[in-house]
Parts: sequence; structure tokens; C-alpha cells
Amino acid sequence: MKRDLSSRRRKPTQPATPRARDSQPDVPGLVHVYIQQYRLDPVLSELLVQAYRHQTRDALMTVLGIPETQLVEVERRFLAQAGRSVWVAVKEIREAVETTP
Repeated sequence: MKRDLSSRRRKPTQPATPRARDSQPDVPGLVHVYIQQYRLDPVLSELLVQAYRHQTRDALMTVLGIPETQLVEVERRFLAQAGRSVWVAVKEIREAVETTP
């Protein structure tokens, strides 16, 4: 008689102990939540992630290869899309990035 193996628990593929990088905040994931919640443009949201990863406008402009006038336009469009609720997202994203070693 064969045993029904479908009810057996599978062994986890990942170790039970979290790795150091697993315990860091998932900033892109956090932004994804805001994309869904506030219906933000994913491209603008990704730029926001980059801005807080690099934490300076100069570094962001260098990474993206865009002039400051274009960055200002991106920020303006982002804020216009999100309205006041963006400040909640910005605050939480900034806190997540600042607590990431």
C-alpha cells in the first residue's frame, strides 16, 4: 500500500535562521506597497527609492545621469500624483533606509 505524500510537510528551502541581509528593510517592497495603496507611478516610485538610497540629490543625478531640472520635474510629478499622502510614504521610506546599515 502506497502512502499519500501530498499531505507531508515539505522541508523549507531556506534555513530557519535569518541572514543579516534578510533582516534589513525591504525598501523596494515598501515602495511597492505605496504604489498599490496610493496608485503611484512605478517609475517615479523607483526614483524615490534611489533618492533615499543615495540620500543626496547630487548622487541621484549622477546615478540617473539627469540634470537637476529634470530631477525637479520628476519630484514635482511624483508629488502631484501622490498628493499629501506621499509625505507618509517618504517618511517611512526614509526611516527604512536610514536604519539599513
